[in-house]
Amino acid sequence: MEAEKLIEIGGKLWKKGSMNRIYLDRGVCLNIMEIKEDKLTDMENKSLKKAKTFFDINSSELHSDVGTVRAMFNARGIKCVK
Repeated sequence: MEAEKLIEIGGKLWKKGSMNRIYLDRGVCLNIMEIKEDKLTDMENKSLKKAKTFFDINSSELHSDVGTVRAMFNARGIKCVK
């Protein structure tokens, strides 16, 4: 996953001290996972809306605070951690 590509598709760059992150909203997450909105369950949809999902530029890791979102990424071969 490349930082420039994530910003290009709508991710928001955030920096504070030594932290460099790109926050991903629901639409960007769907784009990355190549999922059409009408294919989501209600639980997946709600989880994506409330999740704080970001790409840590320093570690090149994708993070989400919601387990359902992590599972959605991981099921598609995209490693996502807490």
